[in-house]
Amino acid sequence: MIKLRNCVRCESDRLEDANVERLREVSGHVFSTVLPARRCGNCGEEYFEGVDLVRFDLAVARALADAAVFDGPAVLFMRKALGLLAKDLAALLAVRAETVSRWENGKTPLVDRPVKAVLHQLVTERATGASTTESYLRSLVKPRRLAKRVKVATEATAGEDATRE
Repeated sequence: MIKLRNCVRCESDRLEDANVERLREVSGHVFSTVLPARRCGNCGEEYFEGVDLVRFDLAVARALADAAVFDGPAVLFMRKALGLLAKDLAALLAVRAETVSRWENGKTPLVDRPVKAVLHQLVTERATGASTTESYLRSLVKPRRLAKRVKVATEATAGEDATRE
């Protein structure tokens, strides 16, 4: 929980714990949740933990992706919820940064089903704390060399990690 002693806005020391409804409006949909916060009893200013706001944004991004909402504002929101710059998302999706910009500005609709599937996977994994797809996409941008001889795990060797020799 936030450990503020005084309100940043009015400097009052009347901060109290509260559960506060937060809203996000994206692509004509309003998403809501209740988050723990500190509220100033004097001016009403509310303070949230950054991690709670990030989790909420990722949940919103996931709801959009699950519903296949990929219009400009939704793509922009998903990218920002992922914490990526347009050029970084473009590199992961193997498109130009200008293409991402056109999607986000609504100049070109995102119609490519594989790109939608990858964006959905990126959002879903980030919302659950995983990054397998993002790591793999990054490795495709800069592949590493595979050794001539590689030991891999099979069902018979379950529990042993694959190793490179």
